[in-house]
Order: sequence, then C-alpha cells, then structure tokens
Amino acid sequence: MKQINLASLTFAFLFGFTLLNAQNSTSIQISGGLISPMHAFDGLGGTIQIEKKLDSVFSIYAYTGYYAWYKNRVNFIDESSMFQKTNLFQSYNTDDHKLIPLFVGAKINLHTNNYFLTFLEFEFGYSHLSYNSFQNRKSIDPLTGAVVLYYADQSTRKSVDEDLFGFGLGAGIYRPLSKIFGLIFSYKLSTHLNSSYNGFFESKGTYSQFMAGFNFIL
Repeated sequence: MKQINLASLTFAFLFGFTLLNAQNSTSIQISGGLISPMHAFDGLGGTIQIEKKLDSVFSIYAYTGYYAWYKNRVNFIDESSMFQKTNLFQSYNTDDHKLIPLFVGAKINLHTNNYFLTFLEFEFGYSHLSYNSFQNRKSIDPLTGAVVLYYADQSTRKSVDEDLFGFGLGAGIYRPLSKIFGLIFSYKLSTHLNSSYNGFFESKGTYSQFMAGFNFIL
C-alpha cells in the first residue's frame, strides 16, 4: 500500500510541476546510470526530470526516479595473537537497497558555445529508502580460539523503511544535437539529513551518481 501511495505522490508531483511550466520553455530529461554509495557495492538507477528555463543562465527543475544497490560493506578488527594471523574481516549489515527520490533544484549555466553547455546544480527534497538489516556474528575456531570470519546472521533479518530529507550538489555537460534534442552527462553528490542508516555526509548516508541521458525540449 505504501508503494502505491508513493507512486501516486510521484505522479502528482511531476504532473503539478508540468502544469506550472505549461506556459514557459520546458524540457524533459530521461537519464540512467550508476549510483555509488560510500562503503557499498555500486548499483543502477534511472530518473525522469522536468526543467523550466528562467533565462539564459538560470533554470529550475524537479525529478523522480528509482535506484537500487545490493550490500553495504562493514569491517571488523580483532587483536593479533599467535593463532590470530588475520585481524581484519569484511562482512555486510544491510542489503537489497531501493531508493525513490522526489527532488527540486536550481541549475546555473556556466559556459555555452555551439558544441556544449556546462552547468552546476543545487537540489533538495524527499527520498524513500528501503532495505534489509542484519546483525553480524563471528565464527571462532574451537581448537585455537581464533576468529575465522564475520557474517550476517540471516535469522536477524529485518525490513526497514525510511522517509528521508536531503540535498545534493552536481555538475554536468549538455551536448545539443538539434534545436529540440541533446545528450546530457552529469555527476551528483547527495546526502541524507536524517537517517538511522547514518546521514549528513556520513559514510552510509552519502552517495554519488554518474548519469547519462537524453534531453527533449518541448
């Protein structure tokens, strides 16, 4: 039910922004690419963005999308001993991450010529994050007492849903191919302001996006 409500909110969000820009120069961007959370395995994502051009320098935009990545890595350190030759172990404590953002922002064009346009972006908004969390256990050799490994205990699996607020900074390049169509490449660094998963530029609450897509001028 919550996913249905979120989908309805997303549709209303973009539809309302489209109506707001009905009498102005607008464009639609469809992008896909890589999401790279800190201390996690990279994932994939896609976005759809509506943008309103205010003048030759400033624009405002709104977008939503869907990102998914797998495990968050964690490290454990044990003291070295005669039997404990390895003292650094890696495991994971969360997996199956899904993130749905609803963001608004402003774009500043830095340089324009006949071949490309460079820009900066500043944005803030809401995201819904869901994932599974686990407690970690360690496996010990009964003969030597040495730690063999740390592992995520599947019996402790817990589904987590979080409603987050955050902001992001980005930069990119736009390459026009015609008067109404072009290619866009961008990089963003985003962080959560509130999260039990850790936030505000802490390792697990911060992620990068490397996106490429198409821009259509309406």
